[in-house]
Amino acid sequence: MYDFMKNSPLHDVRPMDWANDDGINLPMLNDFMRNQFYDNVLRNNVNDKHCLDIGFGTGLLSILALKHGAKSITAYESDNNRYLLGYEIIKRLELENKITLIHNRYKHDDFDKHDSNVIFSETVSGGLWGEGIWNSFPRQSGIQFLPGQYYLDIMSLEIPESFANGLINEVDDSIRYFSPGIDIDTKFIECINNLRNGKNSPDINLCKDGITKLSNINTIWGWMPYMRLAAYNSKSIAKYTVDAIENTITTTDQMGTNKAVIDFAIDNIDMSINTEGFHNKCVMLVPRVGMKHGDANLFLDTGHWGPVDYPVLLKNIQNSTITLSHHTKTGELKYT
Repeated sequence: MYDFMKNSPLHDVRPMDWANDDGINLPMLNDFMRNQFYDNVLRNNVNDKHCLDIGFGTGLLSILALKHGAKSITAYESDNNRYLLGYEIIKRLELENKITLIHNRYKHDDFDKHDSNVIFSETVSGGLWGEGIWNSFPRQSGIQFLPGQYYLDIMSLEIPESFANGLINEVDDSIRYFSPGIDIDTKFIECINNLRNGKNSPDINLCKDGITKLSNINTIWGWMPYMRLAAYNSKSIAKYTVDAIENTITTTDQMGTNKAVIDFAIDNIDMSINTEGFHNKCVMLVPRVGMKHGDANLFLDTGHWGPVDYPVLLKNIQNSTITLSHHTKTGELKYT
């Protein structure tokens, strides 16, 4: 058995900032929501199979696959430092006869070069598509790609105007005042604040009519308070799901439900949102991306990725339709 304490690295592994390093960091590795999701996905799908792992990193997914009975794994890692780290981990665990690590970027046509039955990957970003998984999907149906489904769900909820105003104003941690997040008699609010510290409520910016893109700021209610509302009080008004196994994309929006074969040449996936019911209201749209396979489901904002950049506020919108575009290479969202 390899002696971890006595032996120096077999390769020149770059010292890594395990708290912040892009791609290899403890917050990601300790993300139990992510880890339990992949454990469940791999459990019933890799036994006695030859597997491909896209984006090896520390090898967590490969180790899970071996735990669940995978025969062998061919893994791709394009980053040189992560490749060296991965090679070191494989050597230390004496898994050279189980895992073959390739220093290269995986392309969809690489599948035909290997005698593999299953592909798995976690090359997703907070916006879903920012790490290149779109280009890794098989170009024909029937290949077992894990997880199998990737989606964007647009959640909608009407909010009080006072709450909308608070979402666009950044506050210092030292500044605290009464702001209940509901529309209520302003004299009551001023009374409470005056009793608390002898001061009135501070002047704040007011949300303007139209579309306002929210930033990731510290509000009077903390960071991203809208996520608590979106998780429990919102409803889905538009959604698409990409099925990497069927090779299809299903879109549900104001035009109805449409299912089509994936066109991998497109740069954006578009959806239409009908805003006729939003007139004279403050409505928040919160995008949530995630992955599914069978009964296993993971909203990425519940893990280390955090929320998608960013939700929007709609105030007194007069247009009848908003078009939302989700870029398949960067994960960027645009509202028109």
